[in-house]
Amino acid sequence: MDLFNKCAENYDQFRKGSTPYLFTIISLLKRFKNRNILDLGCGTGNLFLQLSPHWKGNYVGIDISEKMLRKAQEKKISAEWIYADVRNIPCQDASFDGITGIYVLHLLDDISRILTESRRILKSGWVVFVSAPHHFIKNHPLNQFFPSFSKIDIQRFPEEEKIVDLLKGKGFYNIRREYYISVRDWLSEEYLEKIRSKFISTLRLIPQDEFEEGLIKMQEEVSKSSYQKLIPWESVLIMGFCD
Repeated sequence: MDLFNKCAENYDQFRKGSTPYLFTIISLLKRFKNRNILDLGCGTGNLFLQLSPHWKGNYVGIDISEKMLRKAQEKKISAEWIYADVRNIPCQDASFDGITGIYVLHLLDDISRILTESRRILKSGWVVFVSAPHHFIKNHPLNQFFPSFSKIDIQRFPEEEKIVDLLKGKGFYNIRREYYISVRDWLSEEYLEKIRSKFISTLRLIPQDEFEEGLIKMQEEVSKSSYQKLIPWESVLIMGFCD
């Protein structure tokens, strides 16, 4: 995917912060004594890097960006990296007992296929997808600088109910949602530098003239602020189980 090949070089510089949903994933790994885990859309391998001190098993990461996978390989994590499309996973049936997909569903035009594939390669166990809740997208702080921001992401990110319904339709049960809020400083020079790098894919889809204008407005706001401005940052984790 060209979108992520372009940002692979600087991705970890701006996207390796802590993940509030990590504890839930670690709990699942230990509760089910999982041995074989697949990470869909693994990127540069940051999830595995954070899990490795807490759990040992067989890691497999799959991604469609070759440059992202090269960055993952450079981390020397004990894992297998596969260059492939997550909608057609080149793995045998019933070969995993846990699957993660962190901010991957919004990149697909048909999430039904990835759920079908997930069920096929799970012998028993669980699947976890992390996404952005629609209520947060509509109220995202970047909307005030980039008017297209929420319009783009509302179309890309599937609604939580849709994910739940599709999981049920694929045979998953005991489906649950967990919402996480982490407080972040966002009107700062550090965050402005992230924006300049277009550290999230949405910023690369905004018209360039709108992006440049919004960047100027944001810079003006940052220069006026003499104190830290904190906001709640939200994510949703949706998990399902199968036998």
